[in-house]
Amino acid sequence: MIKLLNLICNEQMKTYRRAQTWVMAILLIGLVVMMSLMMNDKAQKDWKTHTQETLQFYKQDDTANRPGAKEQVALLEARLDRNMPTSPLWQDVRQMSVLVSLITVFTVVVAADSVAGEFGGGTIKMLLIRPIRRWKILLSKYISSFLFTLAMLVLLFGTSILVSMFAHGFDFGHLAYLDLNSQGEVVERNILITIFSSYGLELISLIMIVTMAFMVSTLFRGSSMAIGISLFALFAGNSVTMMLKKFEWSKYLLFPNMNLSQYISGPLLYEGTTVLFSLLVLATYFIVFNVVSWTVFCKRDVAN
Repeated sequence: MIKLLNLICNEQMKTYRRAQTWVMAILLIGLVVMMSLMMNDKAQKDWKTHTQETLQFYKQDDTANRPGAKEQVALLEARLDRNMPTSPLWQDVRQMSVLVSLITVFTVVVAADSVAGEFGGGTIKMLLIRPIRRWKILLSKYISSFLFTLAMLVLLFGTSILVSMFAHGFDFGHLAYLDLNSQGEVVERNILITIFSSYGLELISLIMIVTMAFMVSTLFRGSSMAIGISLFALFAGNSVTMMLKKFEWSKYLLFPNMNLSQYISGPLLYEGTTVLFSLLVLATYFIVFNVVSWTVFCKRDVAN
């Protein structure tokens, strides 16, 4: 156990010694600040005025027929009828969670480079001649990649709160707000529960991204190839999903089930699917990816 902890600490030091890690962190913080400035500019208006303007936008002829427009109209009208403003502080924190997609890219780069980078740099031989089992070395890299992902999520959440507090003060009120559920119905929710649920579901998706990128990293000796393939799979995954949506079997693919936030605010990509169904599908891929990673790494010849 102590050896494993030492390996994890060693991998963490490798990660945070790299300049790219700190560039990622600074970029994330900078984007949070930029988003806050943009949203704060809109928030200067009275919430009713802003809501009415948004409502008129969705009622325009060229917008009214867009998917989800009717649901947005119903939501905005309900907010006005019930006189339920949303806390600007928590609303900003919630909207900044879209930057999780950027963390996903960072995660792919770090995880895909984890093993492939050792092969590409020739340091894998130095690592494997130590009297430590290969599976422990691989596990330490996997855990380290996950810890990096978790650190980025905490950084995003913490920075979002601090920047929003600076922009809106310490007004933590108005926790109740109106939102759309997965069926497109207007429901009342607690915004804090929604935010934490959203981050929790995103964490599950990020674990799958780490696992997939990690598997690719064990299959290829070059970090550039591993990162390129992982990023391609990440960006092409949703497009492929939409192309294959007409086939019933496509609901068993990885990427449709990684979008767990659809079960909070919808719309559902496949009618009849549940969060339990998606979790079971993800668990299956999780097992397969890890079996491939461990099998390939533990049996790979590093003589050349």
